[in-house]
Amino acid sequence: MLQSSPKEHKMLSPREIEENGTMKPEILRALRSVLAAKAFVEILKPISVQIYKDAISKYKPRVSDAFRKSKTFCKKIGTPITDPEKLYKADEDKISKISKFHKAKLADKGFTAENKNHCPVLVAESLLSNAEFLLINIMETYTGIPNRLLILDKRTHYLELVLKMLVTLATHRKIPLSILKADQNGRATY
Repeated sequence: MLQSSPKEHKMLSPREIEENGTMKPEILRALRSVLAAKAFVEILKPISVQIYKDAISKYKPRVSDAFRKSKTFCKKIGTPITDPEKLYKADEDKISKISKFHKAKLADKGFTAENKNHCPVLVAESLLSNAEFLLINIMETYTGIPNRLLILDKRTHYLELVLKMLVTLATHRKIPLSILKADQNGRATY
């Protein structure tokens, strides 16, 4: 049984996460990383889903007969797959064609991974997950809530609360959150 100490239930004061009129550098870096990764995933995800839908329309995958021993899927063998999340049920040849189609269309739109064998969407989601993990670890000092206690919906809810608090504080204190800076001509630079 988990027990918590009184320290874990203290109220968090903005003064605890501030230093010299701004957020402590490690919190600000982690917050910016989460926001940037989250924005990128939110831009990329609908594009990816649409490409998968186009691939499904083009290649018309069906539930593979490899699932004949599965009590859950055996009656669905040969039925069309219309949901991109269910593509794992297709035969390997269709999955390979759809994957290549997906990667090529993403590349056409300017989305590639550093390693050409990796999916840009999965890389972006992994970077977001890593950034969130780091933010949770950094905030543990102030909230008393470690990563290991945050599972699924609790993690999502915790992150929403922490992000809302930190973004509100940054807005109130006029702390810039963008990882981009404008040059003299107004163009974004890193």
